Order: sequence, then C-alpha cells, then structure tokens
Amino acid sequence: MDLFLNCAVFNVIWQMLASKRYDADHEEMLRYISLLQENFNAIQGTFFLIDLFPWLAKILPKIIMNKVFKADVIIKNRDKIQLLFKRVVDEHLETLDPDNPRDVIDHFLLHRTDRTQDGKLTPEDELDFQKLMGDIFSAGSETTSSTLRWMILYLALNPEVQAKIHSILDEVVPRTRLPSLDDRNKLQYVDAVLLEVMRMSSLVPFGLLHSTTADVTFEGYDIPKDTAVVACAEMCHRDPAYWKHPDKFFPEHFLDDEGKLDGKKESFLPFSTGRRQCLGESLARMELYLFSTAILQRFTIEPPEGVTLSTESAPLQFFFNVPKPFEIVLTKRI
Repeated sequence: MDLFLNCAVFNVIWQMLASKRYDADHEEMLRYISLLQENFNAIQGTFFLIDLFPWLAKILPKIIMNKVFKADVIIKNRDKIQLLFKRVVDEHLETLDPDNPRDVIDHFLLHRTDRTQDGKLTPEDELDFQKLMGDIFSAGSETTSSTLRWMILYLALNPEVQAKIHSILDEVVPRTRLPSLDDRNKLQYVDAVLLEVMRMSSLVPFGLLHSTTADVTFEGYDIPKDTAVVACAEMCHRDPAYWKHPDKFFPEHFLDDEGKLDGKKESFLPFSTGRRQCLGESLARMELYLFSTAILQRFTIEPPEGVTLSTESAPLQFFFNVPKPFEIVLTKRI
C-alpha cells in the first residue's frame, strides 16, 4: 500500500502549499515521491553519521563522500526537487491575486514581494522558500505515511483491537459518509490506538539532534557547550516504570478508568519535546485519524494466508524506525 499512502499524504501537503492534487499514477507525483524516497533512505542510512560528526564532510575525499555516503545522489535529487518547487512558485507569481490568496505559496509571495519595487522575489527569498517547501515535505510526508503503515501492520496483527474499532465506527458514523473530525470526540478509542501505534513503532527513536548552548552538568554528567544531544524516545516508550505492558500493543495505555483519552504521558515523546518539538504535530494527528478511520470504516485488514507478519524495523536505517515491506489483504466491509 506504500504508493497509495504516499500519494494521499503527499496530496494533503501539496494542496496546502500549492492548491494541487495528483492521482496515484500521475507522472510528476511519482517522480517527486521517488526522489524524496531515495533521499530519505540515503539520509537515514550511513549519511546520518555526517549529521553526528559534521567535521567528516570537511576532511573526507569527495570520492568517499559520494561512494559511502551518497552525497552526490542527495545533492542531485535535491536540485531536481528545488527546480520543481521553482516552477510552481513561478506559476503562482504569474497568477497571484493579492485580494484572494489561495495557499501557503500565495501568502509567502505576498509577504515577500511587498518589499521589492518590481514585485518579484529576490534570489535569497526564492531559495529560502524552496528550502521551506523541502522541509515541509521531508518532515511531513514519509513520517506520516510510515506511521500509517505501522497502523495497518499492528491492526493486522491485533484483530481484536480492529474489531473493537469496527464496532465503534459502525455505532458512531453512518456508512453513507466518511468519518470526520466532528466524530472524533466519540471515537477516542481510535486516537488511543493511534497513540499506541506511535509508542510501539517509535518512528523517530532518537528524535532530532539538539545542541547544548552552554556547559551543563546533568545527572552527574558534564556536557560541554556545542555537544550534540538527543532524547531517546524509544527507550522512554518501552520503560516499564511508565507503561503497564511496555512491549505489548495495548491501546488502554492511553485511556483512563472511564475510557476517556489520556494522551499526556510523561514518557511519551513521538513528536520530540520542549520548545523545538514538531511543528506539524496537529496536522499529522489529524491526517492519521482521518486516513485510519476511513480505511477501517471500509475494510478489514488481515495478513495474507500462510504469512506471518513481523514488527521488526527495516535494517540499516539509523534515523527512523520504518516497517519492513509487507503485504496485507483488505476485505471490503462496505
């Protein structure tokens, strides 16, 4: 289901940024997803070491950077992606209506072009926005679609949880329409299941890199200024001091005694923590809820006959926990 999930999430971001949507077989969308996926795999592979030890990029020969860390592939794909962004931004400049902004690109253009006499972007502004669009896509597409894949995998492995969701959906949502955000308060068990998926999968096990801004002593350890530090979310998510069943898929971790959603857990860090936690958390959680309920309202998810599914992460990927490729069977409920 990878392509279809990627397309759905891709369209949410593309609609928000550029008022565009694509079919699953659209050539431009497939090309972009392919470039993004290739860079995503490269960056979370051996290239992750360059993030941890940036001085390596200054001393290693170019041939090693390209052969071992795929720097040439990452740069080539990045340039292709930025050309796509530039074309879309140029199209928006030509059709911009200051009184009726359509999307994020229009609002950005109105904010930046009012500073220039000719009403055009400066090269610095153009590059700035291309990087902004790249950040939004790289941070908000593969992460959400991978979490949806984990959701599908865990529900295929836990049919009793899936059956409970089906029962609640049938009771709350008429089959004549899709579940909506207005139904969410009555579907708190679904949100609990999604939070448990995020806990068990720990998609970003180490969070993003941070840096100390001063010398600090923490828990008896002296950490010098400018040291790279990470919060190990995966260890927090499996800490038996905080979770009744740390290694079991148990949505009740996020429900109180009355069955109400209890999502504020001290040891739960799927979107990192602090003032630099994920800006896209609210969007991601809405997408996960809407896509999951739409799929589960209409289908039963099962493993293929004779196949044992695994929750092991794909190997050789340091930065993200993504599921190994798997096949499932969708049986229509409606």
